Amino acid sequence: LALYLLIPGVVTFPLLLHFGTHLPGDGRDAWQNYWDYWWLRTALAEGHNPYQTPLLYAPYGAPLYLHTLNPFNGLITLPIQIAFGLTAAYNTVVFLSLTLAAYFAYLLVTFVGGSRLAGFVGGAIYAFGSYHLAHLLGHANLLASEWLPAYILCLLAAGTQAGRRRALLIGAGVGALLLLTFCEWQYVLFAGLFTALYALYTAVARRSLTPLVVAGMIGACWLVLALPILLPTARAVRDTAGSRAVVLGPAQFSADLLSLVVPSPLQAWWGPAAERL
Repeated sequence: LALYLLIPGVVTFPLLLHFGTHLPGDGRDAWQNYWDYWWLRTALAEGHNPYQTPLLYAPYGAPLYLHTLNPFNGLITLPIQIAFGLTAAYNTVVFLSLTLAAYFAYLLVTFVGGSRLAGFVGGAIYAFGSYHLAHLLGHANLLASEWLPAYILCLLAAGTQAGRRRALLIGAGVGALLLLTFCEWQYVLFAGLFTALYALYTAVARRSLTPLVVAGMIGACWLVLALPILLPTARAVRDTAGSRAVVLGPAQFSADLLSLVVPSPLQAWWGPAAERL
Protein backbone atom coordinates (compact mmCIF):
# COMPACT_ATOMS: atom_id res chain seq x y z
CA LEU A 1 0.00 0.00 0.00
CA ALA A 2 2.87 2.38 0.78
CA LEU A 3 4.50 1.64 -2.58
CA TYR A 4 1.22 2.22 -4.37
CA LEU A 5 0.94 5.56 -2.59
CA LEU A 6 4.32 6.60 -4.02
CA ILE A 7 3.61 5.61 -7.64
CA PRO A 8 0.90 8.26 -8.31
CA GLY A 9 3.42 10.96 -7.47
CA VAL A 10 5.65 9.62 -10.24
CA VAL A 11 3.07 8.96 -12.95
CA THR A 12 1.28 12.28 -12.39
CA PHE A 13 4.46 14.36 -12.11
CA PRO A 14 4.71 17.34 -11.76
CA LEU A 15 1.28 17.46 -10.05
CA LEU A 16 2.80 16.83 -6.63
CA LEU A 17 4.79 20.07 -6.90
CA HIS A 18 1.56 22.04 -7.47
CA PHE A 19 -0.81 20.04 -5.26
CA GLY A 20 -2.67 23.03 -3.85
CA THR A 21 -2.66 25.29 -6.91
CA HIS A 22 -3.15 23.24 -10.10
CA LEU A 23 -5.53 20.58 -11.40
CA PRO A 24 -4.48 17.77 -13.76
CA GLY A 25 -6.17 17.76 -17.15
CA ASP A 26 -6.89 19.98 -20.12
CA GLY A 27 -8.82 22.71 -18.32
CA ARG A 28 -12.27 21.37 -19.20
CA ASP A 29 -14.08 18.55 -17.37
CA ALA A 30 -11.99 18.85 -14.22
CA TRP A 31 -13.83 22.07 -13.38
CA GLN A 32 -17.14 20.20 -13.41
CA ASN A 33 -15.92 17.78 -10.75
CA TYR A 34 -14.39 20.73 -8.90
CA TRP A 35 -17.86 22.28 -8.81
CA ASP A 36 -19.37 18.94 -7.73
CA TYR A 37 -17.25 18.81 -4.58
CA TRP A 38 -17.99 22.45 -3.80
CA TRP A 39 -21.73 21.93 -4.32
CA LEU A 40 -21.83 18.80 -2.15
CA ARG A 41 -20.19 20.64 0.73
CA THR A 42 -22.47 23.66 0.23
CA ALA A 43 -25.62 21.53 0.04
CA LEU A 44 -24.80 19.59 3.18
CA ALA A 45 -23.91 22.76 5.09
CA GLU A 46 -27.21 24.41 4.10
CA GLY A 47 -29.38 21.30 4.49
CA HIS A 48 -30.14 20.86 0.77
CA ASN A 49 -30.50 17.62 -1.18
CA PRO A 50 -27.15 17.36 -3.05
CA TYR A 51 -28.94 15.72 -5.97
CA GLN A 52 -31.06 18.83 -6.59
CA THR A 53 -29.46 22.22 -7.12
CA PRO A 54 -31.20 25.60 -7.42
CA LEU A 55 -28.05 27.11 -8.92
CA LEU A 56 -28.58 25.72 -12.44
CA TYR A 57 -31.53 26.57 -14.71
CA ALA A 58 -32.75 29.16 -12.21
CA PRO A 59 -35.35 29.70 -10.92
CA TYR A 60 -36.50 26.10 -11.35
CA GLY A 61 -33.26 24.32 -10.45
CA ALA A 62 -31.95 21.09 -11.90
CA PRO A 63 -31.80 17.45 -10.77
CA LEU A 64 -28.33 15.91 -10.55
CA TYR A 65 -29.28 12.21 -10.48
CA LEU A 66 -27.82 11.66 -13.96
CA HIS A 67 -24.95 14.04 -13.34
CA THR A 68 -21.45 12.74 -12.53
CA LEU A 69 -21.69 13.97 -8.95
CA ASN A 70 -19.52 11.16 -7.43
CA PRO A 71 -20.56 12.12 -3.87
CA PHE A 72 -18.20 9.57 -2.29
CA ASN A 73 -15.23 11.62 -3.46
CA GLY A 74 -16.83 14.83 -2.23
CA LEU A 75 -17.61 13.37 1.18
CA ILE A 76 -14.26 11.70 1.76
CA THR A 77 -12.40 14.92 0.97
CA LEU A 78 -14.52 17.25 3.11
CA PRO A 79 -11.75 17.60 5.75
CA ILE A 80 -9.26 18.43 2.97
CA GLN A 81 -11.64 21.02 1.51
CA ILE A 82 -12.08 22.70 4.87
CA ALA A 83 -8.38 22.65 5.79
CA PHE A 84 -6.62 23.18 2.45
CA GLY A 85 -9.20 24.14 -0.16
CA LEU A 86 -10.91 22.61 -3.17
CA THR A 87 -7.83 22.21 -5.37
CA ALA A 88 -6.02 20.10 -2.78
CA ALA A 89 -9.23 18.11 -2.25
CA TYR A 90 -9.52 17.36 -5.97
CA ASN A 91 -5.90 16.22 -6.17
CA THR A 92 -6.43 14.08 -3.07
CA VAL A 93 -9.18 12.28 -4.99
CA VAL A 94 -6.67 11.59 -7.77
CA PHE A 95 -4.08 10.11 -5.42
CA LEU A 96 -6.63 8.23 -3.32
CA SER A 97 -8.39 6.72 -6.35
CA LEU A 98 -5.16 5.51 -7.98
CA THR A 99 -3.72 4.15 -4.73
CA LEU A 100 -6.84 2.26 -3.65
CA ALA A 101 -7.47 0.97 -7.17
CA ALA A 102 -3.99 -0.53 -7.21
CA TYR A 103 -4.33 -1.96 -3.70
CA PHE A 104 -7.70 -3.64 -4.20
CA ALA A 105 -6.59 -5.01 -7.57
CA TYR A 106 -3.49 -6.38 -5.81
CA LEU A 107 -5.68 -8.16 -3.26
CA LEU A 108 -7.90 -9.56 -6.01
CA VAL A 109 -5.07 -10.85 -8.20
CA THR A 110 -3.30 -12.31 -5.16
CA PHE A 111 -6.49 -14.09 -4.12
CA VAL A 112 -7.08 -15.53 -7.59
CA GLY A 113 -3.47 -16.37 -8.47
CA GLY A 114 -1.93 -17.05 -5.07
CA SER A 115 1.14 -14.93 -5.81
CA ARG A 116 1.77 -11.62 -4.04
CA LEU A 117 4.29 -10.62 -6.72
CA ALA A 118 1.72 -11.23 -9.45
CA GLY A 119 -0.75 -9.29 -7.32
CA PHE A 120 1.57 -6.31 -7.04
CA VAL A 121 2.20 -6.24 -10.79
CA GLY A 122 -1.50 -6.70 -11.50
CA GLY A 123 -2.40 -3.85 -9.18
CA ALA A 124 0.10 -1.55 -10.87
CA ILE A 125 -1.20 -2.46 -14.33
CA TYR A 126 -4.81 -1.92 -13.31
CA ALA A 127 -4.33 1.44 -11.61
CA PHE A 128 -1.54 3.10 -13.58
CA GLY A 129 -2.31 2.02 -17.14
CA SER A 130 -3.48 4.23 -19.98
CA TYR A 131 -7.16 4.04 -18.97
CA HIS A 132 -6.78 5.87 -15.68
CA LEU A 133 -4.18 8.30 -17.03
CA ALA A 134 -6.60 9.24 -19.81
CA HIS A 135 -9.30 9.99 -17.25
CA LEU A 136 -6.90 12.26 -15.41
CA LEU A 137 -8.02 14.77 -18.04
CA GLY A 138 -10.85 15.57 -15.64
CA HIS A 139 -13.12 12.54 -15.23
CA ALA A 140 -12.76 12.00 -11.48
CA ASN A 141 -15.90 9.85 -11.45
CA LEU A 142 -14.28 7.37 -13.86
CA LEU A 143 -10.95 7.60 -12.09
CA ALA A 144 -12.73 6.30 -8.97
CA SER A 145 -12.78 2.65 -10.03
CA GLU A 146 -11.23 1.34 -6.82
CA TRP A 147 -14.41 -0.28 -5.48
CA LEU A 148 -14.86 -2.46 -8.57
CA PRO A 149 -11.97 -4.87 -7.79
CA ALA A 150 -12.89 -4.64 -4.10
CA TYR A 151 -16.42 -5.79 -4.90
CA ILE A 152 -15.25 -8.61 -7.17
CA LEU A 153 -12.84 -9.80 -4.47
CA CYS A 154 -15.69 -10.00 -1.93
CA LEU A 155 -17.91 -11.82 -4.44
CA LEU A 156 -15.27 -14.43 -5.25
CA ALA A 157 -14.14 -14.90 -1.66
CA ALA A 158 -17.69 -15.26 -0.30
CA GLY A 159 -18.23 -18.28 -2.55
CA THR A 160 -15.28 -20.09 -0.95
CA GLN A 161 -16.31 -19.49 2.69
CA ALA A 162 -19.16 -20.57 4.94
CA GLY A 163 -20.99 -19.36 8.02
CA ARG A 164 -19.96 -16.08 9.61
CA ARG A 165 -17.07 -15.53 7.21
CA ARG A 166 -19.38 -15.75 4.22
CA ALA A 167 -21.85 -13.37 5.86
CA LEU A 168 -19.09 -10.83 6.53
CA LEU A 169 -17.83 -11.06 2.94
CA ILE A 170 -21.35 -10.65 1.59
CA GLY A 171 -21.76 -7.57 3.77
CA ALA A 172 -18.43 -6.21 2.55
CA GLY A 173 -19.50 -6.87 -1.04
CA VAL A 174 -22.72 -4.93 -0.50
CA GLY A 175 -20.71 -2.08 1.01
CA ALA A 176 -18.26 -2.00 -1.90
CA LEU A 177 -21.15 -2.00 -4.39
CA LEU A 178 -22.82 0.89 -2.55
CA LEU A 179 -19.59 2.89 -2.58
CA LEU A 180 -19.32 2.15 -6.30
CA THR A 181 -22.87 3.49 -6.70
CA PHE A 182 -21.76 6.79 -5.19
CA CYS A 183 -18.83 7.03 -7.60
CA GLU A 184 -20.03 6.00 -11.07
CA TRP A 185 -23.15 4.20 -12.35
CA GLN A 186 -21.29 2.67 -15.31
CA TYR A 187 -19.12 0.69 -12.90
CA VAL A 188 -22.25 -0.58 -11.14
CA LEU A 189 -23.45 -1.91 -14.50
CA PHE A 190 -20.05 -3.54 -15.06
CA ALA A 191 -20.25 -5.14 -11.61
CA GLY A 192 -23.75 -6.43 -12.30
CA LEU A 193 -22.74 -7.93 -15.63
CA PHE A 194 -19.69 -9.60 -14.11
CA THR A 195 -21.76 -10.95 -11.21
CA ALA A 196 -24.35 -12.54 -13.49
CA LEU A 197 -21.79 -14.18 -15.78
CA TYR A 198 -19.54 -15.33 -12.94
CA ALA A 199 -22.35 -16.74 -10.80
CA LEU A 200 -23.88 -18.68 -13.69
CA TYR A 201 -20.55 -20.05 -14.90
CA THR A 202 -19.34 -21.02 -11.42
CA ALA A 203 -22.66 -22.62 -10.48
CA VAL A 204 -22.49 -24.86 -13.56
CA ALA A 205 -18.77 -25.60 -13.23
CA ARG A 206 -19.00 -26.51 -9.54
CA ARG A 207 -22.49 -28.01 -9.76
CA SER A 208 -23.46 -25.89 -6.79
CA LEU A 209 -26.10 -23.25 -6.08
CA THR A 210 -23.79 -21.39 -3.70
CA PRO A 211 -22.50 -18.84 -6.27
CA LEU A 212 -26.08 -17.99 -7.25
CA VAL A 213 -27.14 -17.67 -3.60
CA VAL A 214 -24.18 -15.39 -2.79
CA ALA A 215 -24.80 -13.20 -5.85
CA GLY A 216 -28.53 -13.06 -5.08
CA MET A 217 -27.97 -12.03 -1.47
CA ILE A 218 -25.53 -9.29 -2.44
CA GLY A 219 -27.86 -8.03 -5.15
CA ALA A 220 -30.95 -8.06 -2.93
CA CYS A 221 -29.24 -6.24 -0.04
CA TRP A 222 -27.75 -3.66 -2.40
CA LEU A 223 -31.12 -3.10 -4.08
CA VAL A 224 -32.85 -2.39 -0.77
CA LEU A 225 -30.13 -0.02 0.46
CA ALA A 226 -29.75 1.75 -2.92
CA LEU A 227 -33.49 2.33 -3.49
CA PRO A 228 -33.45 5.95 -2.20
CA ILE A 229 -31.01 6.90 -4.96
CA LEU A 230 -31.99 4.23 -7.49
CA LEU A 231 -35.67 5.19 -7.82
CA PRO A 232 -35.20 8.92 -8.58
CA THR A 233 -32.34 8.06 -10.94
CA ALA A 234 -34.59 5.63 -12.80
CA ARG A 235 -37.29 8.29 -13.04
CA ALA A 236 -34.73 10.76 -14.38
CA VAL A 237 -33.68 8.28 -17.05
CA ARG A 238 -37.32 7.76 -18.03
CA ASP A 239 -38.19 11.45 -18.11
CA THR A 240 -35.19 12.87 -19.99
CA ALA A 241 -33.42 12.57 -23.28
CA GLY A 242 -30.89 10.35 -21.51
CA SER A 243 -33.18 7.41 -22.28
CA ARG A 244 -32.69 7.78 -26.04
CA ALA A 245 -30.35 5.37 -27.75
CA VAL A 246 -27.73 7.54 -29.44
CA VAL A 247 -24.47 6.33 -30.95
CA LEU A 248 -21.82 9.03 -30.78
CA GLY A 249 -18.70 8.44 -32.83
CA PRO A 250 -18.00 4.72 -32.30
CA ALA A 251 -14.77 5.02 -34.25
CA GLN A 252 -13.57 7.71 -31.84
CA PHE A 253 -14.89 6.35 -28.55
CA SER A 254 -14.35 2.62 -28.95
CA ALA A 255 -11.29 1.14 -27.26
CA ASP A 256 -8.20 0.51 -29.36
CA LEU A 257 -6.79 -2.83 -28.13
CA LEU A 258 -3.25 -1.58 -28.68
CA SER A 259 -3.92 1.34 -26.34
CA LEU A 260 -4.39 -1.12 -23.47
CA VAL A 261 -0.70 -2.08 -23.60
CA VAL A 262 0.97 1.04 -25.03
CA PRO A 263 1.93 3.65 -22.38
CA SER A 264 -0.29 6.70 -22.24
CA PRO A 265 0.77 9.63 -24.46
CA LEU A 266 -0.62 11.93 -21.75
CA GLN A 267 2.05 11.04 -19.19
CA ALA A 268 4.72 13.66 -18.45
CA TRP A 269 7.71 11.26 -18.46
CA TRP A 270 7.15 9.02 -21.51
CA GLY A 271 4.31 10.83 -23.27
CA PRO A 272 6.22 12.01 -26.38
CA ALA A 273 7.60 8.52 -27.08
CA ALA A 274 4.19 6.94 -26.55
CA GLU A 275 2.60 9.52 -28.85
CA ARG A 276 4.83 8.34 -31.72
CA LEU A 277 3.75 4.74 -31.08
